[in-house]
Amino acid sequence: MYSADTPVLPPGKLVEQTLAWLTSFTGSSAAAASHGLHIGSKRICLRFFSHCAERLILPALSHLLTEESGGSDLQVNIVDSSLTNPPEEVLSSHVSVNYAHAVEESFPVFFYQTREIKVAFCVDRTISEISIFDASARQAIVWCELRSAARRIPIERICSPLRILLSWFFQSEDICLLHAGAVGSSSGGIIFAGKSRAGKTTCALSAAQAGLGYAGDDSVLVSTSGLPIVYSVYNTARLVREDLCRFPFVQSGLTGDTANEDDKHQIFFYPKLKNMLCHQFPLRAIVIPVVADGRSQLKKAGPITALKALAPSTLLHAPGDSADLLKKMRKLVETVPCCSLFCGSDRQQTASIIRSLCLGDLRHDCDAQ
Repeated sequence: MYSADTPVLPPGKLVEQTLAWLTSFTGSSAAAASHGLHIGSKRICLRFFSHCAERLILPALSHLLTEESGGSDLQVNIVDSSLTNPPEEVLSSHVSVNYAHAVEESFPVFFYQTREIKVAFCVDRTISEISIFDASARQAIVWCELRSAARRIPIERICSPLRILLSWFFQSEDICLLHAGAVGSSSGGIIFAGKSRAGKTTCALSAAQAGLGYAGDDSVLVSTSGLPIVYSVYNTARLVREDLCRFPFVQSGLTGDTANEDDKHQIFFYPKLKNMLCHQFPLRAIVIPVVADGRSQLKKAGPITALKALAPSTLLHAPGDSADLLKKMRKLVETVPCCSLFCGSDRQQTASIIRSLCLGDLRHDCDAQ
């Protein structure tokens, strides 16, 4: 599709060309819609240049919408392939340099940085998303590829949009975007740490079904200075078809288009399940779910065990500044109690243990030994 004679750009030039292309477009076009998000004490302004991108990105973040006027801590300009596409020299150069490596990776993201500018290219056969963040200007630009029914949009982009960009922004504020689930109430809550398919979604939905507030099943923000606070980012959950019958309450949150490459169903808690959401709470414990037989049991876990469960997948989803992010996660696991939760077949018993943990009660550990 692109000429083999196109010169390969070095990383610095690739960033410059990409920034020039998107800055030129957003500077000469009018936004179709603008929305404000309120996360903790931060206000983020999303400027959509097409309603296509707005329909793709906004639903997962809609519980954070605010009508407050005034300035923002971060402005994000969002464009998509219905409006403009990467110039040939950008796309061809990037694919030439990285494509052979990208197709072998489970999470193909390529990161570049020049001075204050960070750029991430998400690759799926070709470039599918570009995130640009200027920390000093508190400005960002995101370009995303829209797809036909023949090439479905990955569920991560629907259920966890702008994840890389939000991770970059909040990390500069001593708040980490962690690959974790979370439940709780205004008095306190917990996060579930572990790799994909470790049981984070099952634990979070079991707790929500038992009456605890839901804050996410895959990505949450946690402050690492002072008392750790958990902030909900996405009002979504992902379930495989065979697990839907275990959580009948999610039926009202199912979207019409649930087909994707992982055969997972997309669930949106907002607006129909909004009363089940919890926006923020103090962090009482870090929990590592483990699928087990018999009765559910809670056992203490050391900080290193918790870090091993939390860090690898979190770092994978946050290219750049890995050392700083790892340092903050290490501080977090040394500050908050850590436990392994062996989840048996009785979900009500599991939910009861989780509820006690949210209140800061670790006595179940003694019962389980």
